[in-house]
Amino acid sequence: YPRIELLKDQFNEAWHQCRKLDAVMASGDGRQIRIGALFGDTIESLATAKYSGEAYHRFDYLKCFTPMCRGEMRWNKADIDRGIERLECNQCRFEVTSEQVSLTRESMKKLPPDILFTTTEMLNQKMSEPYYRHLFGFRSAHPVPLVLLDEVHTYSGESGANIAFLLRRYMKTAKNSPHFVGLSATLVDAEVFFARLTGSEEYNTQLIEPMLEEMIEEGSEYLLALRGDAVSQTALLSTTIQAAMLAARLQDPLIRGKSQGNWGAKTFVFCDNLDIVNRLYFQLY
Repeated sequence: YPRIELLKDQFNEAWHQCRKLDAVMASGDGRQIRIGALFGDTIESLATAKYSGEAYHRFDYLKCFTPMCRGEMRWNKADIDRGIERLECNQCRFEVTSEQVSLTRESMKKLPPDILFTTTEMLNQKMSEPYYRHLFGFRSAHPVPLVLLDEVHTYSGESGANIAFLLRRYMKTAKNSPHFVGLSATLVDAEVFFARLTGSEEYNTQLIEPMLEEMIEEGSEYLLALRGDAVSQTALLSTTIQAAMLAARLQDPLIRGKSQGNWGAKTFVFCDNLDIVNRLYFQLY
């Protein structure tokens, strides 16, 4: 769930950044940068969309570009019946064409997008399928120049080892060594970690981070860690709820607060699994 929601947000941001380059692209080869997303929910083909029985397909990777509009982007049945991949806002009629976004796996296979969003599971699954291999730069006149890996601190342990082997198999099969970029805010010894993940030498791996003078101080935070005590036989979840309620009582309002913002105005509670998060949310609520 979090990865898909993150993918949607990044897809929307990438589309907006690509539109800033439309004028530059038009002065060159006359086309626009096209992006696509390939994962489990991606529609197979026009025929699949046509016979789904729905009046439209909601495409929530993109938000309407019109200021103040809260409409949703849809692939309407009228366009599906005409064989056109086009998105339209259900309120202001803002449109996104097939020159900017690929909506189906079929269209991506026929014309690979310039930027492809996918998951490691999809790469592992489709890498050996002949009809998808060129999407990842196999047997292509244009090998993939750059691979961007997000939240790379999650690639640790057994799953991280599997992904490291997958990347090596990908490079071996594609006969290509792309430029790897990894994003993370919490890595320790980032160069060593990323070099081991991608199979590159440590001296070829560079950490890029903001300099101290580039940092902007916007607030302060206090960290409180709760650890369970098996002897006391107290439920850690109930203790967390009590601590969260107490933390809220210690805070000041942002406007006319007596501590002038030093006590904070928000509480963030982190848990190590989704089940605990759901139980915490509803019981605290």
